[in-house]
Amino acid sequence: MFLFLYRIDEIGQVTTAFNGMTKNLADLVRCIAIFFFTMFEIFRGLQGYKKVWYNLDSKCQSFNQRGMVMKIRHLRHATFHLHIQGVTLLVDPVLSPAAAMTPIDNSPNQRRNPLVELPVSVEEVMTADGCLLTHTHRDHFDTAAGEQLPKTLPVFCQPEDRDKLHLLGFTAVQPVDPVITWRNIELIRTGGQHGTGEIGRKMAPVSGYVLKAVAEPTLYIAGDTVWCPEVAETLSIHKPEVIVLYGGAARFNQGEPITMGKEDILRVCQHAPAAKVVVLHMEAINHCLLTRAELNEFIQQERLGGRVQVPADGQWLDF
Repeated sequence: MFLFLYRIDEIGQVTTAFNGMTKNLADLVRCIAIFFFTMFEIFRGLQGYKKVWYNLDSKCQSFNQRGMVMKIRHLRHATFHLHIQGVTLLVDPVLSPAAAMTPIDNSPNQRRNPLVELPVSVEEVMTADGCLLTHTHRDHFDTAAGEQLPKTLPVFCQPEDRDKLHLLGFTAVQPVDPVITWRNIELIRTGGQHGTGEIGRKMAPVSGYVLKAVAEPTLYIAGDTVWCPEVAETLSIHKPEVIVLYGGAARFNQGEPITMGKEDILRVCQHAPAAKVVVLHMEAINHCLLTRAELNEFIQQERLGGRVQVPADGQWLDF
């Protein structure tokens, strides 16, 4: 009888392994099935218990490890889902359908924006626990996002964008100035330069963010910036293990690019040699001229293929 109660207590303890699971229904069903199969084995007379218990324990531990891993789902341009600490952040949402917005003024490739559709429904894009904005230029936060996102959704932003978001009706705006903690995640705002010279000054302000949490890799979202002292300083101070860069070498008809091009990305890799790098912000807005194919060719030439990823729209990445 004592042995029976002891085994039941162990099974009760295993149920705590379910804490922190993600919304992966298939894995949840499998884990529940294994649990009840083990219960059946115990009540059948504890035959083969040790083997079954080992399988249950290892599978549930594996499930928890997968559930808590940091995940990024690239959606389109700079819009992506970040899964961290069991919550989902929606970063830089642009919800307009293809061709709903005019081209960027004074820029090459005068096509209507966005150039492509979202890979999933708007409802799925908006399924998030919070929203993180690097800035509110319309290719990072469009009119559709301002109208359709739930007004009670926590929105994290640079201080300069707080009033605009309040005017749009958002009631849970939280400026990051320079650090806040939310759901056990530390968000640290970082600087950048959205271009060089006079263009860079006119495009300001923009921000990036470093996110830190227990048992998660340190993540740096650089935002709309070229390589600059602020980026170098962030890499030196925070030593991120995962870096999200906004590429595309976006530009106007005059001046230098205002987001990262190939050489900027290479310099980030050189200054953070242990980090995994993800490059977004391509092939969705008319003034972004660097293509995925061109960047991937450069990555191979520089032998960075094991470190730098250029995801397709809708692609998941695990870290």
